[in-house]
Amino acid sequence: MKEIRILIGGMGNAARPMVDLLTSERERMENVYGLHFRIVGAVDSRGGVIAPNGISSVTLSEAKNRGTLADIPGLGIQGLTALEMIEQCSADVYLDGLPPYLPTGEPGTSNIRRALERGMHVVTANKAPLALHWKELFSLAAQQGLQIRYGTAASAGLPTLEMGKLLGRCGELLEFGGIFNASCMYVFDAMGQGQSFDMAVQGAKAGGFLEPDPSMDLDGWDTAMKTVIQANTYWDQAYTLADMAIQGICGLTQADMIDAKSRGEVWCMVGRAVQNPDGSLKLTAGPERLPADHPLARAHWSDKVLWMQTRTQGGQVHHCIGASASSTPGNMYLDLVTIAREL
Repeated sequence: MKEIRILIGGMGNAARPMVDLLTSERERMENVYGLHFRIVGAVDSRGGVIAPNGISSVTLSEAKNRGTLADIPGLGIQGLTALEMIEQCSADVYLDGLPPYLPTGEPGTSNIRRALERGMHVVTANKAPLALHWKELFSLAAQQGLQIRYGTAASAGLPTLEMGKLLGRCGELLEFGGIFNASCMYVFDAMGQGQSFDMAVQGAKAGGFLEPDPSMDLDGWDTAMKTVIQANTYWDQAYTLADMAIQGICGLTQADMIDAKSRGEVWCMVGRAVQNPDGSLKLTAGPERLPADHPLARAHWSDKVLWMQTRTQGGQVHHCIGASASSTPGNMYLDLVTIAREL
């Protein structure tokens, strides 16, 4: 049995349900792959635990359901940060489930950097460090002989990174466009049914899929971060948010929805990357009016869709139905298992 020691930073929409997967998938991982995951530390926004001998995923879940990991008897530490945990506890893999914070990407950037320096592989759902500091972080990982895996950060529900890398790095991929943000698409859908912009935003918030900072979604940053992460992956580049044209959806009205519908069009929040003749990329994120029969326009608001134009294989469409539900922790868990099987 191979034991993988893991640290978990953040217990939000990505990492919290991923902990439940560690519980539900434990028997299968042990019987089929010979893998045992031992959680040796975890933090949330109020504190955490350090447990070199391990703490069960069930205990973490129950503690989080009651409030905070810091209240776990005998182990909880009030105010413990992810960086302090990384400094004090050795592990094989650090899982970063913190929200994305702009403009610096902190504290996620420092957490990932320090985990790599201390010899840990990284699985991250945090988009901001990668969208801002791609070259630095991946250079450090290469120097250390470590992996950074980021399926959830790139776009949960679309496990297309390896396929896109294959196409992009052999000159086959010409451009891609994608729907990566459920919140914006929900707002468009609700406004199309007669709700005001503010009412639609409240609906997205009540649904639990709006970022803690709504501007991350509504101002286009979430789509932009996912777009630049995918572009860098597919074409082996090191672009950042500073290289993108980014537009949010806050200026759109019901009249815009009605006018688009009258012309057989649909509003979509689209991230795009187009390869220029010189090999450079044009990167954009913003609302677009698309023909109603376009592959992206046919998506339900909760879906994730990636459309690719290739050199010799035509258009490709990769569609995850209802991606807002289980795909976020699922991608994170997939990345963890992928690293574990290679250790």
